[in-house]
Amino acid sequence: MPDALPLSLIVAWSVFGAAVFLQREHMSRLNVDYRDDRSTIYFFAVAASVIVAGLVSLALLYRYWTVAGWLWTIALFACMTVAGSLIAIPFGVFVHHRILGRAGFVVWPLAAGASYVLIDGLPR
Repeated sequence: MPDALPLSLIVAWSVFGAAVFLQREHMSRLNVDYRDDRSTIYFFAVAASVIVAGLVSLALLYRYWTVAGWLWTIALFACMTVAGSLIAIPFGVFVHHRILGRAGFVVWPLAAGASYVLIDGLPR
């Protein structure tokens, strides 16, 4: 069981949370024209990405819970909420939501992979 919450895990998890939040925000701003197949397919791709990211988030939290216990898992989730918001809000203000939504397809899987590697490397 780790003695403290590693900063590298907080950063990776916060980037993951910010990327998922910004992609979800992008999805809510999409204007879907159901007569245009490309628009509909893109909307469903973003929606599927957000759903899969939610499932990955639950799996990572469960994995961290098995390694560190419930207290550190709650602390990690709280840190992700605060730090992810601090990362996402400036990006959401200064960068167009389309760019952020498309970047989310790459950023959240990389951050989730980094989080998994960091969780897997923790002492048991």
